[in-house]
Amino acid sequence: MNEVDESVAQAVGAWRVYAAPLPAHEFQEQPGLSIAWGNADLAFYNAIFLRDRLAGSADRAVQFMRERKVPGILLLCESLAGDDLASGGLPPDLVVSFELTGMASDRLIPPVAPGPLFEYRRTNNPVTAAAISDINSHAYGSGVESGRAVMANPLLWGRDTWGYVAFEGDRPVASAATFLIDGRLYVALVATEPDAQRRGHAEAVMRYSLAEASAATGVSRMVLHATAAGRPVYERMGFHDTAHFTAYMKTPSSH
Repeated sequence: MNEVDESVAQAVGAWRVYAAPLPAHEFQEQPGLSIAWGNADLAFYNAIFLRDRLAGSADRAVQFMRERKVPGILLLCESLAGDDLASGGLPPDLVVSFELTGMASDRLIPPVAPGPLFEYRRTNNPVTAAAISDINSHAYGSGVESGRAVMANPLLWGRDTWGYVAFEGDRPVASAATFLIDGRLYVALVATEPDAQRRGHAEAVMRYSLAEASAATGVSRMVLHATAAGRPVYERMGFHDTAHFTAYMKTPSSH
């Protein structure tokens, strides 16, 4: 499997992990589309992945979104976009929401300096599950209660998950999670409370989460999808770019 295909497959697998605990989730494979739709209030957890070069697949994705009661995202891997999509073949009622860079690594670069000292608590109980959810909600500006419906769901934190929260005293300040997906360590939910950012907190807890997951599984291949803010941190840790994704949402008037 090449790294572009790996990045797409890991993205689909990750969104299915997020959505699986939600009782109304929908998983579908259609020609050109992979659907991991949690039917969550937060659009981020309702995703359709465009997997081929045909603009008609995007039309069917929009139709699927139009028929659902909650908003979602269409994720296009630009490396798979054919000329018809690149030249404006996407439906006109889609607008860009955010972009992600697929990244991977087989070995982390050691940190340039010792990381901050934290107490790391695993997300295997309601308190730490709520903490990892709230940190991400605060960091990304999303609703706390909507976030908890997905990220604090105890069914998300099963055997093949290594979610951790970094505590300064009694205060949770940063988080990261590693999921075992198809023989890779998939990193997600990396976040820091807004007033504690730019101090290396997220990198420290991410390294801890990966070390625990690798020790438990023996797996060394690591994959993630980075925001623009996170990408330089991951690059410094030893990750390299593999693919670029654009996430689209439907305009409100197109419902």
